[in-house]
Amino acid sequence: QYLLNYEEEEKLELEGFRYVTTENDLDIYENENYIPMGFAFDYYITDEDVSACPEGKLDRLLVKGLYLTDEQIAEYGDLLSPLPEGEGAPLSEDALAEEAENRRQQSCDSFVRDKSGFTATFTSDTPELLFFSVPWDSGWTATVNGEPVQIENVDCGMMAVEVPAGTSTIRFDYETPGLKAGALITGGGFILWAGYLFLLKKKGIHPAGFDRCDRHSHLNAGDEDIPLSRAYTRTVLRPLTRYSRRKKREFLRIV
Repeated sequence: QYLLNYEEEEKLELEGFRYVTTENDLDIYENENYIPMGFAFDYYITDEDVSACPEGKLDRLLVKGLYLTDEQIAEYGDLLSPLPEGEGAPLSEDALAEEAENRRQQSCDSFVRDKSGFTATFTSDTPELLFFSVPWDSGWTATVNGEPVQIENVDCGMMAVEVPAGTSTIRFDYETPGLKAGALITGGGFILWAGYLFLLKKKGIHPAGFDRCDRHSHLNAGDEDIPLSRAYTRTVLRPLTRYSRRKKREFLRIV
């Protein structure tokens, strides 16, 4: 909706933008063709329409119609009309402004973001395929008036949902795919590990890995930390403190 430019730089003269004010050394320009988040279309466009679009003008064509796949056209074609033959991207600035105004007239009444998604309200006399310029992802779920709905991947990566006639409340929520499953697996792994250690302790078994770690810590110690007398025996015997005296005596005989 707004464009910022440093005050000391050359003043911008862009079609569709008007200078508003200067704040904090920044010139602020407003996009007069701004379209609020969440809006509907009268037409849909096909692969053929996209192929016929002049190079570099696809963004303008996407203001005119909603880009659908053949499968989506078969399912939602009754909600939208095909782009009239001979009509394409609004190439002139006046034509672009007209289409932007049409989209504003078919935009959401409200749009509120929060940390887990967004909520919008929309009013129409007829059912519509409501478009949101938010990247599609499998982590999104949506409801319309509290009922789960299918999220369509339109415009090669954005989202749209079908809404009925009247006033509707649309809710989108995002959750990282696999987040809950990953947390459950990790938690289960910690529980199993803790249970394993508990059983070892209950049976009086000291994990071999811990013995190795303890021996290594002694062997890597400085000379001043290990008594010279029977240093090897004391270092090796240290991890055996949990074992019986009989086993210690057997070990000493072997040494």
